[in-house]
Amino acid sequence: MKIVPKMTIDLDELSKDAQTHLSAIMNFFNMVVRSALREKKYQQVGRFPIFFLAEDKIKVDRHNLWAWPGYEVQVKQSEQGIFLNIESRTKFINTDTVLTQFQAAMNYGDREADFFEQFNSSNIDNPRKVVITSHNSKSYQVDGMTDKFSPDTYTFQKRDGTQVTMTKYFHEMYSIKLRPKQPFCTSTTEVKTGYGFQLSYATKLLFPRILLLTPSK
Repeated sequence: MKIVPKMTIDLDELSKDAQTHLSAIMNFFNMVVRSALREKKYQQVGRFPIFFLAEDKIKVDRHNLWAWPGYEVQVKQSEQGIFLNIESRTKFINTDTVLTQFQAAMNYGDREADFFEQFNSSNIDNPRKVVITSHNSKSYQVDGMTDKFSPDTYTFQKRDGTQVTMTKYFHEMYSIKLRPKQPFCTSTTEVKTGYGFQLSYATKLLFPRILLLTPSK
């Protein structure tokens, strides 16, 4: 493969044509930096360019938290040129799953409805809960909780078109055993569909057995 330079860009005197190419250059540098972090097993958590290394987590026993080390990376343009900005970040995550906290509340004598209300995002007095899945470190904003489903009976369609229960899927894929009696957390996300990327909304059902809470600010 032979790379042939097409043009040079002077950041002090950007033409309209150069501005178009500059955005592509910025995207290229961003992809290179993010790919390098992913090669080192850093995972992006959330929408912002913040990456954490779950393998190097540190347990903070006093507060029942995990501390995940990480970095926020940004490629920026300034009058002096293109700069790579890297800042250290730490994400704190509860060591107990949402299911463990739910069971503790029930054993303490709390009402199920009261526990569910803590995750009700329509209540303006509740800060919206953010959870991270223990098996793949994906983050979700929780809108509520429901007990209308069971992992033994709830099914979804895999990429090959076959139907599978959540219990069977998590056991086969991640060796995670899901109890049949546990509530779901719900998370509503935007989905781009059709030509022109029209927005629709889809509700995901998440099992508290695999969810770790991030402390509210």
